[in-house]
Amino acid sequence: MSRAEVEKHRRKASERQAELDAWQGDWRQITQKLGWPPEIGPEEAGEHLERMVDLTNHLNRAEESERRRKGIEDRIARFEADVSALFEKIEGADLSERGHADDVADLARRLEEAKELRQRRADVEERVSLAREDLAGAQSDLSRAEADLWTLMEQAGVTDPADLPGIEKRAERVRLLGERISRLEEEIVAAGKEPLEVLRAACRDLDIDALEARWEGAGEEIAQVEKTLRELDVRIGTLASDRRQMEGAAPASEARQQVENYRAEIASLTEDYLRNYVAGWALGQAIDDYRRTHKAPLLARAEELFPRLTNGGYNGLEVGFDDAGQPVLVGIKADGKRLSVREMSEGPREQLYLSLRQASIERHVELQGAVPVVLDDVVLHSDSSRKKAILRSLAELAERTQVIAFSHDPQVVALAQASVHSDLLKVHVFGDGEITGGPQSEIAKADVHSIRLDRAA
Repeated sequence: MSRAEVEKHRRKASERQAELDAWQGDWRQITQKLGWPPEIGPEEAGEHLERMVDLTNHLNRAEESERRRKGIEDRIARFEADVSALFEKIEGADLSERGHADDVADLARRLEEAKELRQRRADVEERVSLAREDLAGAQSDLSRAEADLWTLMEQAGVTDPADLPGIEKRAERVRLLGERISRLEEEIVAAGKEPLEVLRAACRDLDIDALEARWEGAGEEIAQVEKTLRELDVRIGTLASDRRQMEGAAPASEARQQVENYRAEIASLTEDYLRNYVAGWALGQAIDDYRRTHKAPLLARAEELFPRLTNGGYNGLEVGFDDAGQPVLVGIKADGKRLSVREMSEGPREQLYLSLRQASIERHVELQGAVPVVLDDVVLHSDSSRKKAILRSLAELAERTQVIAFSHDPQVVALAQASVHSDLLKVHVFGDGEITGGPQSEIAKADVHSIRLDRAA
């Protein structure tokens, strides 16, 4: 190595030494400021620096946490202030000791309940509105119905709406009778081959008694004509057989002439038979019309009572004739079928007897004055609905005269109390104070009430 290079290296070494001395001076100042010992080495200083960096980071995080804590506390304070102000505004809401969070949770729950109640209230109000509209419509319909009802009552000439069903039944019966009269008039015109007015004029002066006698005679004539027709049928058969035997013979023309004569005689007799038959039928209709027009008051009243006591099972009564030609009482069922008393079951016979009995009692009271009426087990063969109808009818009779009805069945007492006004009903118990008899299966429980017993004095 040359001398110049050595000097060069010495100068560099001096520069590096100066730099080292300067760095060591700066290092001592830094360690002094940091409070480190002067002899501390770089490695140990590096460890201290790392610890300082970690500490600084922890301090920074602590400061951030402190700032967040203060922010949370501020928000909590504002939240509590807002909650307190809100609870002061809400009527009936008080802060509890559990804390504002629980109070707010309760308030939120109450808010949801209030929303639900408000929705339910809105639904109820909507239903109420619809119900009011329906009520208004129903009231309007009721007003129109009442107006129509009063119009019908004025037309029917009644003041009590309860009388309208009876009027309607009578009107329906009048309509049916009108239809039947129209059909009969058509049949009469067809049979008489004359206008109805002409036939009426011809019958206006007829004697009913004489017609009945002629009717009986016509029946005998019809029977005789039928007998003659049967005999002629036999003779025609015989002649037809003789004709077949005599065909081709000389006397055949005479036999044919005899057959023609018989045919003419049969035609004449048949015409007489039909004339007498139609005359008899017309007489029968005239007799029936006369009886209906001049019906006795007793039978007319019984005809009104019988449909009521049968609860509509029968529509009325009429007088008919049996096979022997004797007059008999006939009941007309709701379907139009006619039954004699002998053909009726026990229930309708019982109700028919009561109809006639009550009609005769009312007639007697009207003509002679009131008398006590005593009845015993008059509803024995009737169901509960007909028992009620009978008891109501007897109550109407009790408004005109005293009615005493005996019964051993407590259900009859219960039905009477359910269907008869208390002013018209008085129950007396005899003997040991007990009413015997078991319940009947056809009486509904709703019809049976507690029996109020008033012991007779």
